[in-house]
Amino acid sequence: MTKLRFIIGVLFIFLLVGLSFLVAGNSIALIVDIASFVLVIIAPYILISLIYSPREQIRMTGEILSGSDSVDTALLNQALSYLGSLRSIIIVSGVLWTLLGTIGILINLADPQALGPNFSVALITIIYALIYILAVIEPLRASAEKKLDR
Repeated sequence: MTKLRFIIGVLFIFLLVGLSFLVAGNSIALIVDIASFVLVIIAPYILISLIYSPREQIRMTGEILSGSDSVDTALLNQALSYLGSLRSIIIVSGVLWTLLGTIGILINLADPQALGPNFSVALITIIYALIYILAVIEPLRASAEKKLDR
């Protein structure tokens, strides 16, 4: 997978998600929540950066996205481990924030005005995690595995 194909794939996934909301008659603004994005995507990157330095992450991603025929199998195996760990952290993060949003819903059952924001946090965080895994992590993982199979 080249960088251009990767970028096109990511844009295609985001376009499909956006179109699905528009076709359903909803506004894209319904799924935009900066706090949920930070909790589900940015926080796991900070955690994984304690294990793999940002320089290592860039090297591993660069090896996956390089178009060269020669591959560094040790680096690709390390990249697979990194992507597996990142995927697990993002899933756990999404479930954690979904559970916290659900607790917020259950605490405020008597106050209907507080239900909406808590319900949206409970759902948006898991949606962000799944979209990110589908658009970024899984294509990188599949590309690394394909390069190792050569």
